[in-house]
Amino acid sequence: MADRGRRGEPIGQPQGAPGASVKPLRQEGLFAYTAINAPRGLNERIYHVWRYNGQVIDRIAVDIHGGRNKGYRAWTHKQNFPTHAIGRWDVQVLTEAGQMIGVLRVKVVEYRVG
Repeated sequence: MADRGRRGEPIGQPQGAPGASVKPLRQEGLFAYTAINAPRGLNERIYHVWRYNGQVIDRIAVDIHGGRNKGYRAWTHKQNFPTHAIGRWDVQVLTEAGQMIGVLRVKVVEYRVG
């Protein structure tokens, strides 16, 4: 999971843990990156399922076509975070059949200037 804004700089990442702050998160959103070992000719849909405190908040489809020797890389851009987004977020990477093939985690913290 990447917690970077439009220009690629970190958005409020606390030391020692992947995270983001609420204000920049609501302004720029958050990207989830996934690397998948996909053989050539594969055509499948996966999902990034965004969960907040265990509850599904969003489900974003990613279509995978093809593949390459080093696998397939995909990303989604989650926007429209709730006003009260402080806490733990998970992004489950699921196949269309519901099989979990990965999970990304991020902690959203209170925004502090300086």
